[in-house]
Amino acid sequence: MREVQSLALIFLIVRPNRTREYGRQLLELLTSQGGIYPPEEVEVWKQGETFERVKFLPEIQNTILDEWEGLRGPTKTFNLLRWNPVQVQIIVELDDFANFDSLSLHVAKSYFADFSNLSGFLEISRKLYSLLSPCYGDLSTWEMHRRVKSSSVESWPGTDLVRKGLPGIYWANFFGPEYVGMFGRNQLFSAPCFKVEELPVGGALLILTESPLDFERGPSVFEHRRDAVRRHLGIDAFYGDDSKPATRFPNFRFWKERQALVEESLRRWKSQRGSRR
Repeated sequence: MREVQSLALIFLIVRPNRTREYGRQLLELLTSQGGIYPPEEVEVWKQGETFERVKFLPEIQNTILDEWEGLRGPTKTFNLLRWNPVQVQIIVELDDFANFDSLSLHVAKSYFADFSNLSGFLEISRKLYSLLSPCYGDLSTWEMHRRVKSSSVESWPGTDLVRKGLPGIYWANFFGPEYVGMFGRNQLFSAPCFKVEELPVGGALLILTESPLDFERGPSVFEHRRDAVRRHLGIDAFYGDDSKPATRFPNFRFWKERQALVEESLRRWKSQRGSRR
């Protein structure tokens, strides 16, 4: 896919849901949203070979759901694409060996030159939050991500919420109820930012400024605001660099279910590896 500057949403999800109904609900949400969000193409596994890109037609959805359930193909990474009137990409990764699944939604930044389009992006982001029950999410441009020093080398902080903590504050920040509980509701809802909204099951959406394009218009003001929010919430929850690791972490929902999935996946992998010797 041709790379363009984008506004990107990413959700990290502890809950390991591999049911066909869950995948169907996600596809239904995307196709029913209208506008730029229904996919035009999707990559599917070509038996015995590799992935191929096909049109996102109603009859292809059963193929996608077969892959979701692990009934075909070697991996559970889903790449859904749209080209018109702007470039949109949705990537879903179901990783049986990791602490999180993820969903990312990338929309060409040029689409938001019309400010009214931003409300639609926030609306589908809220709907995805309600469906996926993520512990964390952010909505940002690539330029907003700060490089940090790790082992004397500068790199991106990543999203290792379990060992390193939160990567930072971005334009929009989705906190599951575990983070609301960790920060404290009063502390989070009094953060010095443009807006804080309540989300289902005790979550919260923190919006730093009126528009994500504010970063380009005044980066120093944007940086000052997000530093103020980090200090307000407590910098001990954020990863600064190897010399300033986070020391405060939440109790993640669905953690036992996730660890059971990881352990079973490792057991299966070791068994299959042993049988090939």
